[in-house]
Amino acid sequence: MKLLIGAVLCLLPVSLWAQGSVGSVTGLVLDPSGSSVPNARVVLKNLEKSFEQSTQTTEAGLYTFPSVTVGRYELSVEAPGFSRFVATEVRVESAAVTRLDARLSLAAEMELVRVTAEPPLLQSETSSQATVVNRNLLDRIPFQLAGTNRDVTSFIRLVPGVDGGSGNFRLVIAGGRQHTNEVLVDGVTNTYRASVNTPFSVRPSMTSVSEFRVEVAVPPAEFGRTSSGVILMTTKSGTNELRGNADFLLRNNRLDARKYNQARADVTRQGEGTFNLGGPVVMPRVYDGRNRTFFFTDLMVFRRINQPLDVVDTYPAEALRRGDFSATGRPLYDPLTGAAGRNRAPFPDNVIPANRISNFARAVLPVIPLPNVSGLERNFIGSQTVLENQFAWMLKIDHRITDRHSLTSVFRYNWMERYEDRSASQTKIASNFYNDFPTAYHGLIHYDWIIRPNILNKVSFSGTDWFSDFRQTPHIAYKVPNAFGPGFPALRFTAHNLTAIGANVDRTVHSRIYQFQDALSWTLGRHNMKFGFRYDHQQDNTQTLGNQNGTYTFAPFATGLSGAATSGHAFASFLLGAPQTAAMQFGLPYLARSPALGVFAQDDWKVTPRLTVNYGLRYEMQYPWHDREGNNSTFDPNTPNPGAGGLPGAMVFAGSGQGRLGRVRIIENYWGGWGPRLGMAYRLASSTVLRAGAGVFYAPRRYAPQYTQGFSANVSQSSLDGGFTPPFYLDAGWPAGIAVKPPFISPTLGNNQAVRYVNPDGVRGSGRLGRTYQMQVNLQHQWAGTLLEAGWISTQGRFIPNSTLENINQADPRWLSLGDLLRQSITSAAVAERGFTPPYAGFTGTLAQALRPYPQVQQVTYEDAPNGNSNYHALTAKIERRFSAGFTMLGAYTWSKLISDVEMVQGGVSLLQDHFNRRAERAVASIDIPHRFVGSFSWELPFGRQKRWLNRGLAAAVFGHWAVAGILTYEGASPLPVRIPNSLPLFNGQLRPDVLAGADPYVKRAGGDFRPGNTLTGEAGDVLLNRAAFATPAPFQFGSLSPYAGWLRGFGFAGEDFSVLKRVPFGEARFAEIRADLFNAFNRTNLTTPVVDLTSANFGRTFDSRPMRVVQFGARLSF
Repeated sequence: MKLLIGAVLCLLPVSLWAQGSVGSVTGLVLDPSGSSVPNARVVLKNLEKSFEQSTQTTEAGLYTFPSVTVGRYELSVEAPGFSRFVATEVRVESAAVTRLDARLSLAAEMELVRVTAEPPLLQSETSSQATVVNRNLLDRIPFQLAGTNRDVTSFIRLVPGVDGGSGNFRLVIAGGRQHTNEVLVDGVTNTYRASVNTPFSVRPSMTSVSEFRVEVAVPPAEFGRTSSGVILMTTKSGTNELRGNADFLLRNNRLDARKYNQARADVTRQGEGTFNLGGPVVMPRVYDGRNRTFFFTDLMVFRRINQPLDVVDTYPAEALRRGDFSATGRPLYDPLTGAAGRNRAPFPDNVIPANRISNFARAVLPVIPLPNVSGLERNFIGSQTVLENQFAWMLKIDHRITDRHSLTSVFRYNWMERYEDRSASQTKIASNFYNDFPTAYHGLIHYDWIIRPNILNKVSFSGTDWFSDFRQTPHIAYKVPNAFGPGFPALRFTAHNLTAIGANVDRTVHSRIYQFQDALSWTLGRHNMKFGFRYDHQQDNTQTLGNQNGTYTFAPFATGLSGAATSGHAFASFLLGAPQTAAMQFGLPYLARSPALGVFAQDDWKVTPRLTVNYGLRYEMQYPWHDREGNNSTFDPNTPNPGAGGLPGAMVFAGSGQGRLGRVRIIENYWGGWGPRLGMAYRLASSTVLRAGAGVFYAPRRYAPQYTQGFSANVSQSSLDGGFTPPFYLDAGWPAGIAVKPPFISPTLGNNQAVRYVNPDGVRGSGRLGRTYQMQVNLQHQWAGTLLEAGWISTQGRFIPNSTLENINQADPRWLSLGDLLRQSITSAAVAERGFTPPYAGFTGTLAQALRPYPQVQQVTYEDAPNGNSNYHALTAKIERRFSAGFTMLGAYTWSKLISDVEMVQGGVSLLQDHFNRRAERAVASIDIPHRFVGSFSWELPFGRQKRWLNRGLAAAVFGHWAVAGILTYEGASPLPVRIPNSLPLFNGQLRPDVLAGADPYVKRAGGDFRPGNTLTGEAGDVLLNRAAFATPAPFQFGSLSPYAGWLRGFGFAGEDFSVLKRVPFGEARFAEIRADLFNAFNRTNLTTPVVDLTSANFGRTFDSRPMRVVQFGARLSF
């Protein structure tokens, strides 16, 4: 297989075609009788840059421009004996094929045939199902500042076939798994940890994107690394005219509506400003780049301050900080005066002398918040402040070297600082939260070479460097002696309601993605062919720094007296540096690597003027994620365990050295990633197209660094007498020699612990790539400038990596017949009477533990088990009207069903009820939403100059140039689980309840009159779910309810977002604009998921809602 791939690569041209950053123009040149005209000269001119490219028609009369940047063009055709044909206003979209046939007239009849090309709506050259959201709509529809700068990918929710909720990356495309869709910006990947396609590392600003396209189903073979769906964005370029925009958006909570259960709206202040400028590169007396060299630059600044209100904490009062506990009513005793809490002497006047306050406490005290209200408990009332600043800059250069050679380069920079705190100062106060300082760089270069008029090469290289520094506030210089390292320690208190301090999240993450692509576009006869490959080199380097200085828990006992329950104080124990428990961690850097390769061949065959057949083949390969130094381990079910009498099941370790496997990767690679594509587009009539297609796709691998047992150290110490005597005093430090750093290489390392298992098999194990089979049929009809579309999509997921906590060390359910005997010790007489013996010498666990497949360990989590399946079917409908007469519209409806036996949220966790019965896990997916409609529109009101009404004088100035836009979203409810405690002694993941036949699962169905619970007023509210419809299963039995039931759903969603805009023109293409945006304009109360814990007194009730009405203002200056 490796030799075959190498041979294929050798046959590919050393050139690249950037996927998705350009479109293409094709068509037939015909004479008056409808016969093809060969060898006609066809010229395509960019009207904004004056670039020209030319080609000749083939013997079949076919011409193709395979790589055309997004924009406006003029197409001309000349042939001996025929009049010149010119089509103006030809629009080219990203990753789209624009078809324009030219019917020539005889030269004797006329000298010139001129037509105006309308923007293409029918997709008659491709079988893939896609939707373009154009700039006119993007500029006007509302977009909420919701915690970060505007993200253009949120508009994928406007497209049919998109389901799963209203959050940006919560959405799934055509039944694929979340976070496994390909995202390309200017033809290259632009995501952080591209293996899971999470949100952007260098997010393009809203105003820098010229076009946004979603390939929903069966994209061509040039696209891969997706379970379903490709998101394509193309950024703006400079033109021969100097143009620019300045935008500003502001959101302030004073204009927001409060939730029904809040006294006032949460404080949130958010603002985004953008500035962009594009034009020719002109340096007076040095260089004139008109018609040749162009630039576009974009600058974005974002700031956010959020303060969820009414946070109540407890911090030590000033007197307690000085050691004065006289007001607490709890006598303090000196732990140095009596052992085990007995016969201790009290501190005089209940005050700890200043010389007894530890150096540890002195280092930490200055950064612990002071109370702001009186009292010893609940004495700090404030808000959890989140402060975020973002800065992003982009520069794009387009340069035409000659008519046959051109370059495009893009550089992006993104910087952010994010603080979380429960005080007004983010730099001087410690908290249980953290700060984050990510920085990212992204660069790309495209090189176009027209070898012949019908052969094009395009070479691209890109690189992304993303660095994040997670830190707590603040850093302190103090290091506990003999601890692993410095850093802010975490403090926990077991009494007096004292608030925890420190989050132990310090870490650095450095992710790099380098990408090289190579492809060739070749028009031959009736064929438009493309060949190429893409190589991704992915790195993710993580260094965990948190908890190196320890987590320390303080209890009253260290300063108390044995037998006196009201003596001692946890904060006094802190002042003395006397913890009850202590823990610290140290991990080696994890240097993850996962190269990926995709090779493709694609042909668009113009069988007849009406019929186009698209067929291709793509090969995908991605090495499993692994540490560069081999710092990975796994539980191996077959390796003898010397600590368990040689029973199978022990730890094995990658890397070189004694006790290791001698290779850096545990998991073998999967070499079978062949993905054929086949489709057709047939013009039933001039305004009707039938399209159908099918394909096989492979999802990117999930980033999974979890199997690193043995390469981190976890050290803990506890008091041996319940806290009266600390394990050590912090000023004295950890016991010498206890901080031993990894690696720890031993086959018995996992004994009596939870372990992780990766199956090294590349075909049947964790190395397998998730595969998707997809089909679609689609009918398009264009009527009077409006596109009507209906379609069917089928997506079948196989070998989906299982992200559920699948425990392969579950005891067999057949042992449930033993009942309570399973909970007894293996050494008990009752167990011995039944003939059970310990599985190996020294085993002292329960009978249930002894009956597990691997009794020497606890849970064995199977990572990326390739046993997930999904089944998705959808009927979709779309109505689209491009900008005409001041109106544009896009409406999308999806009726779908998604069934799976694995969690479809990438990284989401669910638990199996029975590892031995995976069929019971098949149910509707947690993100299944049967019905979803999203409509978006923009309408210039018919008032003002050059409009129908009020088109003169003062009335035209006042009432002219107003526009309204909006997004209307209506979706059904997602399914609900019902949870109960797991009482089975099998070590299974969960226990689900039984469903009682004939009982209505609802007390009151969701509707407009449903009253939620209100924590502000104490009102209990209505109950959605009927507790009497469910029951705990009989002892030692599984429940009958599926993980998610299609007949048991929560609350749907309805939302209307509107924008009102007023434009004041002051010259050609120059204007000032103000806008007001209303989100959830009708202030609907969209309720959240109810309580699904059957044991809760609030089962079936809900106590919260999604955000209420939000008001936002903006302004724009365009010149």
